[in-house]
Amino acid sequence: SASSEKIHSSEDLQSSRMASSYNYTQVCVKFSCSWTISNFSFADDENGASLTSSTFSDASGRLKWALQLYPNGVDSVQEGYVSCFAVLVSAPEAGVRACARLVLLNAEGQEAMVIENNYYTRVYEGDQIGSELFSRNDVLDDASGLLQDDKLTLTCKVSITGCLVISTAQVKEPDSSLAFELGELWEESLLTDCTLCVAGQEFKAHKSILSRTRLISEMEPDVLKEILTYIYSGKAPNIRQMAAKLLAAADMYLLDRLKSMCEDTLCSSLTVDNAAETLILGDLHQAQHTKNDAVTFINVNAEEVTKTDGWTTLTDDHPHLITDLYQSLVSAGEPPAKRQRRF
Repeated sequence: SASSEKIHSSEDLQSSRMASSYNYTQVCVKFSCSWTISNFSFADDENGASLTSSTFSDASGRLKWALQLYPNGVDSVQEGYVSCFAVLVSAPEAGVRACARLVLLNAEGQEAMVIENNYYTRVYEGDQIGSELFSRNDVLDDASGLLQDDKLTLTCKVSITGCLVISTAQVKEPDSSLAFELGELWEESLLTDCTLCVAGQEFKAHKSILSRTRLISEMEPDVLKEILTYIYSGKAPNIRQMAAKLLAAADMYLLDRLKSMCEDTLCSSLTVDNAAETLILGDLHQAQHTKNDAVTFINVNAEEVTKTDGWTTLTDDHPHLITDLYQSLVSAGEPPAKRQRRF
């Protein structure tokens, strides 16, 4: 049967420029790899059967790719062709904009058959880039010179543009002055002297502690519980599930450290689907780091973001944010008319 030899890959950082937000870098990366398949003529020639290479990735390990080859086509429509694809195995939720160049080498290592697209398209985890244009008969024909010792060698170059590298520790959190013992005091309801009632739920607390934060109970029970957990312990264990609601509460009750924690969570969780809503949130609650990062993310992923419900809400109810987005483009030194079209 056919077997795969070790795949060789390399990465070339073509260009890099800082976007308008301090903790984003927009880059263009090119991956190249070579894959040799031994005993190719013995590969399963059933329509739909495939061979898959080992994975290769960028330097950060955030993007992982593999090559996939169908010796007799992906389906009945492609039967009679050797179908070759670059598969995005692992990627951020927002995907990446990429194009690929797939080449079959002859016995002398020269390019014999080439599949290339020169435009970038957005691909997500599990998507493929490639074609079925290699004729199976041509590949197996001795005259083609593609097989030497029954080995088929495929090279691939994947180019990625507009991807975002997000720095860690995006928002510096002020030091907490809350003692660990306070958390235990609240969790065990020791020496409590007041009760907060929200939607039929009661939370025992201490007047002396709550008076310092000017906390009132006009919020959902789960949010109030998380706020109380933070006030007593300095921690917010469920922040990822309720960062938006906690940000609003932290802004209202002047809990600056919690607000910073919420911003960090929101900035690290930006996606095409939530970017517009995150920008609105940052604007409403004076969360400048969140606002800046959302602006940058939207500009890089403009075509996809403008198709979301959040974008409709932004344009209808918060049109002033369109100005912020435009100003970000101008300050980046890349006027809209000259930006590469996003597919």
